[in-house]
Amino acid sequence: MRDYGLILHCHEFPDHHHYKQSDIHFNDDLPVIMTEKDAVKCRQIASPQHWYLPIEANLPSSFGERLLRKLEYFRK
Repeated sequence: MRDYGLILHCHEFPDHHHYKQSDIHFNDDLPVIMTEKDAVKCRQIASPQHWYLPIEANLPSSFGERLLRKLEYFRK
């Protein structure tokens, strides 16, 4: 996002953080952008100024093949 000239004020939280309203409301009218994963957790405390970015993982097919082999190993 910085590549587009935006000035960011980052607020980082640990994984599996339990958000409360004060974590995502900053007493201003600026948009708040978060990951889609965090947006699901914040649904009840978010306002129209809160936005999320969807994230997609594009993994090579070899990853899926290796994962399936490992899962099959554990099924035995």
